[in-house]
Amino acid sequence: MQDYSLNDDERKNFVLNYDKTDESITANFADGNSYVIPNTESNEDKLENKMIKQVLNCDGKRSKIRISNIINILLVIVVITLVSIKAYNINVNGFTFIEKLILTLFTSLMVNIPMFTSIIINNNLLKDIKKNKFFVENQEVINKGLNNTNVLANSGVKIKQTENNKTITINDIDYNYSFNDLKTIVDNANREEYFEFDTFPEERPKIRKRKR
Repeated sequence: MQDYSLNDDERKNFVLNYDKTDESITANFADGNSYVIPNTESNEDKLENKMIKQVLNCDGKRSKIRISNIINILLVIVVITLVSIKAYNINVNGFTFIEKLILTLFTSLMVNIPMFTSIIINNNLLKDIKKNKFFVENQEVINKGLNNTNVLANSGVKIKQTENNKTITINDIDYNYSFNDLKTIVDNANREEYFEFDTFPEERPKIRKRKR
C-alpha cells in the first residue's frame, strides 16, 4: 500500500505493509519507522483492519490528488505557452523555423519536468487506491475464487499461498497482484457461481482453445 495519509500526524500510524516471521510481525509505517510486535492472530487482525480502514477512508487523499493533477496540467499548459512564445521570438541569426521549434519543445520539456513527475506519482497513487478499494470490496469473492480450480485455470494468476490455506489479505496484493489480476479472479468466480460447473481436480490442467 502506498501512503494515503493527509498529514504528518496520520503518517506516524499509517500502515504501509507488514512482514512476518514465526515469532514476530514488523509493521512498516508511512513516516519511515517500523514497529515489531509478537506474531499473533490478534495482532495481525489489528493491522489488517487498520489497512482496510485506510483504504475505505482515503476519499480525502484521492480528492487532493485529483486537484493536484488539475493544477499541474494547467501549469504545464501555461509554461508551454509562455516558453513557446519566448523561444520562438528569440532572434538568433541562422535559426530556422524547425530549429526554433525543437528549441521550444526541448525547453518546455525541461521546465515542466517537476510537473510531469508529480502527475506520474499522483497517477500511481490513484491506481493503487483503485486496486486496494477493489480488493476490500471483493475480498470474500477473491479468496473464494482462489480456492476454485476452475477460476485458477482460467485466470492465469499465480497465487501467494499461506501455510494453512489459499487466502490473500490486503497485505499480500502490493507486489503480487495487479488490478487486472484481481478483476479477472472476480469475473471468473462470478461465472463459476452462475454456472455451478464441476471443477478440475488440479489447479493448472492443460487447456486446449478452439481457434477463431
